[in-house]
Amino acid sequence: MRVKRGRTSERERPSSQDRDIWTILSDLRKKVSNSAQRDSSSSSEEDRGTAKQRGSSSPRERRETRKQEEVEKEQVRREQLKRLHRAQVIQRQLEEVEEKQRALEESGVALEKLLRGETVKVDRSQDDTQLLQTWFRLVLEKNKLVRYESELMIFAQELELEDTQSQLQQKLRRRIAVENSRKSSWELAEEQQIFSEMMRVVEKRDALVSLLEEQRLKERAEDQDLESLVLTKGYQLHWT
Repeated sequence: MRVKRGRTSERERPSSQDRDIWTILSDLRKKVSNSAQRDSSSSSEEDRGTAKQRGSSSPRERRETRKQEEVEKEQVRREQLKRLHRAQVIQRQLEEVEEKQRALEESGVALEKLLRGETVKVDRSQDDTQLLQTWFRLVLEKNKLVRYESELMIFAQELELEDTQSQLQQKLRRRIAVENSRKSSWELAEEQQIFSEMMRVVEKRDALVSLLEEQRLKERAEDQDLESLVLTKGYQLHWT
């Protein structure tokens, strides 16, 4: 029994997960680096979309509206930078987890060979019982790393959804600024579509929160099962 194989086989898909976090990072970097260009194009869109509303406004009101829009754009950019930073932190943590998993795998393989008698014990003071206790600790540590990796991927997915929701909120805010009486039927339908899409994103974020909680409950049950197994074998294993 290798540590890598234990109860974690369903999680052994690092390549697809790496692509996920790299995709999220790439998207966030593009959004931040192209913010100026996007602001320019969105400004033109806002000018066209809110021209009806501003037509009857005084010069002072238009200046105040423009100032408020610039403040909102800067706030959006700061939020994007924060999300980018969080994504970079998640990436570093995933890389650290991968390194620790490799080290545990090497230790587990070496320990299994000792238990099977395939290699000679360097430390003859350790009997099979002590080696098995060490093996169980490696299994526990491996499980912890896999669970942590899973949580990090959920955090990355939630971060991506948060960014999507922020974009939809910006679009919806610009359209709501125009009175319904000044909108065409097509514009009203598009506004409703944006709102519906934003609600779907909110539901997905809520589902991720529920998934994380269910996962943690399952993990606690698995820990209790492993502890019972260890105790029935007469070993002493202390959880940290």
